Amino acid sequence: MKLTIKSLLLLAALIATTGINATNTESSEPLPNDTTEVREHKIGNWIITRESITSTPDEDETTSETKVSVDIRYKHDFTPHFPVFYIGLNAFTPDRFATQFADIPLNSTKSWEWGSYLFQESLPFGKSQHVGLTTALGFGRAMYKMDNTRYFYTDADRMTHFGNPDEYDVTWFRYWTLKLPLALTFETEVKGDDLFFSVGPELEYRFSGASKGRVGNNKKEVIANDLNLNPLGVNLMAQFGYDGFSLIGKLSLIELFRKPDLTSPYSTSLYPATFGIAINF
Repeated sequence: MKLTIKSLLLLAALIATTGINATNTESSEPLPNDTTEVREHKIGNWIITRESITSTPDEDETTSETKVSVDIRYKHDFTPHFPVFYIGLNAFTPDRFATQFADIPLNSTKSWEWGSYLFQESLPFGKSQHVGLTTALGFGRAMYKMDNTRYFYTDADRMTHFGNPDEYDVTWFRYWTLKLPLALTFETEVKGDDLFFSVGPELEYRFSGASKGRVGNNKKEVIANDLNLNPLGVNLMAQFGYDGFSLIGKLSLIELFRKPDLTSPYSTSLYPATFGIAINF
């Protein structure tokens, strides 16, 4: 709870106007002919209650008593929990919501995506602030290590294929992304830390895609950098976390390449998927 000078001055003024100090002592029960007035003032999380009791024991005498109590009521602070940094293993699926990975020469244990989300905002629902919408602006870099030294390239008809496996000793494929997620977030506090779950769509702009390779210890070279990527992607993104750490998963709903080769043994109709861990705000 943050106390400002303005809050303290206002609290002091309210107590001073009552003529008595704020105490925790119990007052006597009001008489039947007593008049009771209760007023509440809110200062942030402070609720200041002023109770005035006016007694008239007889027609010639009127007495009054004022009591002040200060109650601090906790209010949950709804916070977006997009990762300040995440890293995960990459894979491809052959279709949206596929239950298996694509049958392509990919070394998934050496294929990674990392990134970060900045400029986070939230819109909580209701006074409890346990449910709301969250959004952010992020970026990421995806890298796929290819098995059998195959690689992606685009022909004159703008179709994406797999290249000859005998030309390079090591090959990989990478691209960059800008991300704009919108998540429905559920959160609560457990032992003073946030326990949260979020799910929702994520818009993704893909750019700077390239296939790279290396022969022996020679310098790496660009094999192809015009791969006809689908520039706009949409991911289904979910997170589950506690106390600054979370599990994160993403599944693309739009295939990676605009014109995939569907005739080869290794189809390039591919949907990126990522599963990893994250450090959250």
